[in-house]
Amino acid sequence: MEVRRPRLLERLLIALAVGLVYALGWTLRARELGNLDWKIHNARENALWAIWHETLLLGTWHHRGLGVRVMISASRDGDRIASIAQHLGYVPVRGSTSKGSFAATRKLVASLREGWRTGITPDGPRGPRRCAQPGAVAVARLSGRPIVAIGIAPERCWRLSSWDGFAIPKPFSRVNYAYGDPIWVPREGGSDADYLAQIQRELDRVTELAERSALSAG
Repeated sequence: MEVRRPRLLERLLIALAVGLVYALGWTLRARELGNLDWKIHNARENALWAIWHETLLLGTWHHRGLGVRVMISASRDGDRIASIAQHLGYVPVRGSTSKGSFAATRKLVASLREGWRTGITPDGPRGPRRCAQPGAVAVARLSGRPIVAIGIAPERCWRLSSWDGFAIPKPFSRVNYAYGDPIWVPREGGSDADYLAQIQRELDRVTELAERSALSAG
């Protein structure tokens, strides 16, 4: 699905939002932890990168400019997010695997098979917060590519009163990025529920690792 062309006012608001993201982002410092062999900058092979929805701004900034394919809701709000993502060097894939959309799953699978880095928020777009949905398992199984969980924690941030407690880092703070071990889901065999539980555990583990690092520096 193409990104719908925004009207003039929306284009101005999007340009302002992009400017604010860059103005804030350039003040941030990053610390990377965990399995750095699989971190997105130096990955030898593409994978399905999974982050919690609340850390979308932080993950998007840190991995900007790499042409990553990202799943973004096909809603009107999603249009705005997709436009901002494009300005940061991302390629939006519109839809939602959490709603059982085969078309959305197929787009992500195609991106991975073509060799692109691809990102997903397993608890998006509406939650529950930090609760992985089955879509990630289906994408990994059909694409033959692994899932790599990324835990993200800012040392200082504001939290929105949204379902996910969306994180906005405070200027000049450090953000911790913890990369997990790859999770391979075979084309055939194995229980989807078991692999989903494994993804949930790995996301919880790397998130805790990033949060511990943030607390120790606070």
